[in-house]
Amino acid sequence: MYKIEADLFDVASRIKEIDARYDIYYNTQKERYEVFVGGERQCVVPFAALDERTVRYLRKTRKERLDRLLAEIEWANASLEAAEGKRREEIALKAKALISYLKSERGEYVPSYDEI
Repeated sequence: MYKIEADLFDVASRIKEIDARYDIYYNTQKERYEVFVGGERQCVVPFAALDERTVRYLRKTRKERLDRLLAEIEWANASLEAAEGKRREEIALKAKALISYLKSERGEYVPSYDEI
């Protein structure tokens, strides 16, 4: 592993501004950047290069922001669940219309494409 002290875009120094204890290393075996504090790995950088995304990622995932980050995750999960519920209701409604049509002997009611 190589310790990153400085880089072309001063990302290493900007990361040190977030927390002076942060040390950035490049793991040559796994080909990724890792952030350590006191010899203990804090995170693996999810990007192939050190850039602004890395700085934003480290600020966003700080322990001080844990409550806010968990709230964001909860909100995103609730939004996904609501969308899933709407899709299930729509599927049930369209299936009911199709079954009604198929059960009718005369077939007078022809559902529109949107109902199916």
